[in-house]
Amino acid sequence: MTKSAYAIPLELRAPYRSIRNREPRGCVLWGVRLFILPHMIVGLGFLLAMPLSVVWAAFGTDHQARVERTWTTRRSKGGYTYRVAYAYPLGPGGAVRHDEAVVSARTYRTLTAHRPKGGPPATLRVRSIGSAPPLMYDGVIEAGGSPWSKVGMVWFFATFWNGVLSVFVYILYLAPRRVRRLYRSGIPVAGRIVSKRDWRGGKSTAYYVRYAFENPDAGPCEREMNVSPRSYQLATPGDAVTILYDPRKPKRSVIYELGPHRCD
Repeated sequence: MTKSAYAIPLELRAPYRSIRNREPRGCVLWGVRLFILPHMIVGLGFLLAMPLSVVWAAFGTDHQARVERTWTTRRSKGGYTYRVAYAYPLGPGGAVRHDEAVVSARTYRTLTAHRPKGGPPATLRVRSIGSAPPLMYDGVIEAGGSPWSKVGMVWFFATFWNGVLSVFVYILYLAPRRVRRLYRSGIPVAGRIVSKRDWRGGKSTAYYVRYAFENPDAGPCEREMNVSPRSYQLATPGDAVTILYDPRKPKRSVIYELGPHRCD
């Protein structure tokens, strides 16, 4: 980069360009994407469970299920998980539903309390969507609890899971795609580097470059972008650079010379 007279690079004068990675990136990004993919599938399952849980609580059919077995499993980080196996008839056809569930310690104590010999077996309140085959879904209602408390738990956990996951989806999928689109079809204009800074957190360091340019669609603009360590070393305040921006969304822009790609 130089402070001499600025000219738009020749490769950016085409309306649509082919791009390549500026630096070898290997398979690290795709490895992280493959790692996050199962979590995305789980997140989609939670999104489906949210309205399904409301239907289950509002319109489900209650059953008194017979408790067949109770047991506990020890957690790796201490404490116990309380489990119960139950069964109940699905309908007049004679089909019986057998399933297992995790219950609270309070419900577990109620189910395992001493009962008179020859007395009725312990039972669970189970609510289902569809009381006869095909059965869509069923869930245990805790002792003394309400089905809506389970709806609240589903919505809270699903919101938390997908909220955290959305950050990784944006970083790994959406943000790189937007940058590639800028390199392929962004409008090139002259700009300059204003300043640069680094941010250290723990064992990692993030590098940022602030730049300014005249956006024909939005007027004077000043932005900041995250860059690689190599691009950070190349950046010097006052240098002339090429800015690629999206005319449909003028706030989106990137420094061509310091970004992750280059155009052929």
